[in-house]
Parts: sequence; structure tokens; C-alpha cells
Amino acid sequence: MTKLCSTPAGAVLVAIDMSKNRQEVLIERPEGGRRRRMTVMATKEDYDGFAEQLAAIGRPIVDLQAAINRFIKA
Repeated sequence: MTKLCSTPAGAVLVAIDMSKNRQEVLIERPEGGRRRRMTVMATKEDYDGFAEQLAAIGRPIVDLQAAINRFIKA
């Protein structure tokens, strides 16, 4: 059975498209306006910087989408 959970008012939404070499990130603030798009490369420096940005947001709601494994053969 599906459980319905509404997005809390004032939530910052963060969508992350995961891949091997880089992550594409989209951040949407509750006040509207322009969404922020960024690329996080698969380096410690980029991950640390992204972690700091997420920590500054507070408690964002994050959604991850992992890239499919293109090497799996049917």
C-alpha cells in the first residue's frame, strides 16, 4: 500500500542525477524564482563543496536518480 506524504511548505527540493563521473543537481527554493542547476564532478573537492552547500540549506528534501547500468545484457 502506498503512503501519501505531502511536501512540507517551505521545503528546499534537491534533485540529483547520479552517474559515474559527475552528478547533475537541480535546487528549487520554496520562494520560487529561478532554479539553480549545477554539476558536481566525482572529486573529493566537489563533493566537499556540495556537502557544504547542502548543510547551509538546512534540511533539504533530496531525491536521487541513479544512472542505469548500460553494461547489463538481457
